[in-house]
Amino acid sequence: MELWIRSQDRNLFEKADMIKVGIVAGSPSIIVNNDYVYGEYETKERALEVLDEIENILKPTMIIKKTEGVIATIDNTMHIINPTYGEITQLSTIVYEMPKE
Repeated sequence: MELWIRSQDRNLFEKADMIKVGIVAGSPSIIVNNDYVYGEYETKERALEVLDEIENILKPTMIIKKTEGVIATIDNTMHIINPTYGEITQLSTIVYEMPKE
């Protein structure tokens, strides 16, 4: 699954390979790919809440199994388990816009 993030000021849009909370210029911030600040927050706790929110949207909402060559259609499915190989196949790309506050 790919995660793309848009910054608070909407000027940056990048595929996120790594996201962390750090302190930049005295402000708790979300940093993407060890590169740019994508969001600044009042407290470290709020920055961690945003990181938790990103983690939660990356978890599949449903997992369906392929049986007899047919895949059921279910809304919001992000992954399919192929019982033949035990693989998980990604179905979507997620775009996350950093909240202002």
